[in-house]
This record gives sequence, structure tokens and C-alpha cells, in this order.
Amino acid sequence: MNSTQDRTKLLVIHPDEGVRDTNHGFMRQWGITGETTGAQAISMTHGTLAPGLKADPHYHPFETAIYIISGKARVYYGPNLEHEVICETGDFVYIGPGVVHTPENIGDVPLDYVAARSAPADVYHLPGTGPMA
Repeated sequence: MNSTQDRTKLLVIHPDEGVRDTNHGFMRQWGITGETTGAQAISMTHGTLAPGLKADPHYHPFETAIYIISGKARVYYGPNLEHEVICETGDFVYIGPGVVHTPENIGDVPLDYVAARSAPADVYHLPGTGPMA
């Protein structure tokens, strides 16, 4: 913690106070963001992906960590989505900056997850666009 950070700040963001969005196929509730807390280097969301749905291919210019609460997904990743991995209940997933990825819910129940990112807001780019194209 550097000297410019508030050492007394502790915030609770209730479900009705977060920011909801449906970007690239997900239903998400953003709790921790620069907008909701003034965070400068982290964000956190709770999201779901319905059975049978696949998110649009995209990448983020920062690190992402995901915990799978329930469900099962196949995640395609790589410059041409040439790799794949299965993620399911209880798994932790790390996605490095610039890694193009697209999760697909291959289970019978919604994929339910929590994601944390090393940025105060969700920034994503389609393959071939943005700062890491």
C-alpha cells in the first residue's frame, strides 16, 4: 500500500448497488470497480453464462483470475482459438494479458463464476483490434 491510498477505506457493495452488463454473452454484476469504489488497480464481478451459450472471442490487456462456483465450460484460447481446456466447479482459471479466449457453457446448468482483474474496469477487445493486436 502506498502513502496515497486511504488506509481506512472499507466498502461493501450490495447486489443492487453494482453495475450490471451483458457484454459479449455474459450476464454480470460488477461489484468492485473504479466506478463503484474508486479502485485503481482491481475489479471483481459475479457472472453467469447460460447452458449452450458461447461468449464472443475477446481478450483483455490485463490479468484475469476466475473461480468457477458451479457449472462446466470449454474455453477455447490462443491467437486462432486453437487450444481448449475444460473448467468446472471448484476450478481456478488464470488468463494472461492479451490471450484471446472464448468460453462455452457445455453443462446443463448456468456457469456461475467470480472474476477478478488487475484493472479498475472491464476493457475487452475483439481479436485483431486494440493495443495488443
